[in-house]
Amino acid sequence: MQVVKLASHVSFLLLMLMFQPATAQAPAGLAKPNCQDHCGNITIPYPFGSGKDCYLEEYFDVECDETSNPPRAFLRSIKMELVNITIERGAVVKGPVISVDSSGRQEGVPVNVEGTPFTLFYNYFIAVGCNTRATLWTKNGTTEHVGCDSICSDGNSISNMWHNGVGYGEVCCQDMYFPPSLQVLNSTFELIEAKQGSDGRKLAFLADQYWFDDKIWSPQEINKLSIRLILCHTVVLAQKVMRATLTFNAE
Repeated sequence: MQVVKLASHVSFLLLMLMFQPATAQAPAGLAKPNCQDHCGNITIPYPFGSGKDCYLEEYFDVECDETSNPPRAFLRSIKMELVNITIERGAVVKGPVISVDSSGRQEGVPVNVEGTPFTLFYNYFIAVGCNTRATLWTKNGTTEHVGCDSICSDGNSISNMWHNGVGYGEVCCQDMYFPPSLQVLNSTFELIEAKQGSDGRKLAFLADQYWFDDKIWSPQEINKLSIRLILCHTVVLAQKVMRATLTFNAE
């Protein structure tokens, strides 16, 4: 059902982009005329916008909090803080980390962008922990998307985790083979065997596949980091369809 809704949204936006008056459109990578084009150091290109009549539809409404220093930008519809916006890939936002401690207490808010034109496709699902299986589910927990097994051969606590996208000590795993229509991050954890790390912590999160490749992290630092999460949107997909159609017709 979600796939059908997204496909319908792509078709709708494709029609909007094709038949929108030229005077109402903004050049690629720029804000609409007479609209705010920055919030702090974040550029706000159309179809995003800040202010009435500056965005394509309500989901692209950017709220600029100028009481902060520097100003902070948020997607008003889903209350997520923006880090960057690119026309080619979508909106980059600060994403959460879902964690479970040794007592089984879970922290972190699942991501849910259902009902919006955004998907979580351009990200890696990353899990960290000793002898732990992390699974990415649909919102109601009925369908498994992907799973990761992270293994510790000696049961030691987790040390440095990533360097150039490579997991150290077999304590982490990554998976990016989930549906393009994915709109919910809802993760669960289970033990593969009893031997655990000394701190017993387990972590799971989605992260921009390009952002974490050059990071070196330890688990103690993960919750202090601003995880970068890509929200691909249907305008990107619609524009790709339109470009492909124009190219095909020109041949």
